[in-house]
Amino acid sequence: MKNIIAYSMEKLYRDFEKADELFLLSGMKDMELYEKQLAEAARKATAEHMAALYSDMDRMLCEDISRAEKYTNQRHDEHQLLTTVGPVRFTHTLFRSRKDGTCHYLLDEWMKLDAHERLSSRAEAEVLAEAVKTSYASAARVLGEDSLISKTAVMDKVHGIQTELPFPKPEKKKSVEYLYIEADEDHIHKQEKNGTEKTSSAPISSAHSRIWPRSSDPFLLLTCFKPIPPVLCCSASASGSGSPSGSRWSRRRSCRWRKPRRRRTD
Repeated sequence: MKNIIAYSMEKLYRDFEKADELFLLSGMKDMELYEKQLAEAARKATAEHMAALYSDMDRMLCEDISRAEKYTNQRHDEHQLLTTVGPVRFTHTLFRSRKDGTCHYLLDEWMKLDAHERLSSRAEAEVLAEAVKTSYASAARVLGEDSLISKTAVMDKVHGIQTELPFPKPEKKKSVEYLYIEADEDHIHKQEKNGTEKTSSAPISSAHSRIWPRSSDPFLLLTCFKPIPPVLCCSASASGSGSPSGSRWSRRRSCRWRKPRRRRTD
């Protein structure tokens, strides 16, 4: 392990020294390029150090005597793990159990990696955070140009988190006095392949426990599971009749908020 650290530090020193020379030759003017070169050198050195360490751990497993009593070597495979510092490529060995004949990647099980996992835990956290803030497409590019993943992989990660974290059920169910269903529709213009336009309607509905006062926005009330409170005045504009009483229980009616009158006490 000390040899791996010494090699990584020596390579990082050479990259830093090269970046310093280019910065001094430019007259110390291009600070943005200098900062980018240093960050890229540190990122690359970190990825190479992780790859060397993982491969060395796999070699130790192959040479372990106690392991040889339980598992036999089958083959050496190359594995790539996408991390926040770039892709990490290392060797992991497939072992076969002497007891039941099952095959295992002992290095992956040691590091608690799934059989076909491509993302490290930190990289997965960054992908999920970006997917919540923006979109699947942006999350697929958050790890860098050399660590691109598909939008489908991001979607699978998001859905996997949803199954692992179930929605907590409330201890007591909420009950309301009134339940209202408000509905409307929107018209969408579509253009067909032959150049013609087609209009289709999309229903929009919502359910709520209270009708908030609206000064100018009428809405359609489809269903009320209890009689309308006295503060609501119903008109017959949606049903076509002229009297409010005739449309009180109509299938579609428009309602407006009316402030209740105060009763005289004198």
